Amino acid sequence: MNNPGIKTIIKIHKMCELKSCLVICNVAHYMVADQVKGLSEFLQDVIQPILLIEFTDMKQASFYSDCNFYYIDRDFVDWY
Repeated sequence: MNNPGIKTIIKIHKMCELKSCLVICNVAHYMVADQVKGLSEFLQDVIQPILLIEFTDMKQASFYSDCNFYYIDRDFVDWY
């Protein structure tokens, strides 16, 4: 994984034995698909749940091929 910032946050969360789920928004703005794949593999190694919230459309679903991807359509979101 080539993003030490996210990796550090995850390590601190684990080291402090926090039981909450980490939430990170819009990782596609600063990570490429291979980095997201590396993040997925790293999370499996440390057994840490994480929620990635990405404001995108269905065309970007392949970016998260190693993740559980759920889409909320435009009818549900009121800012469109």
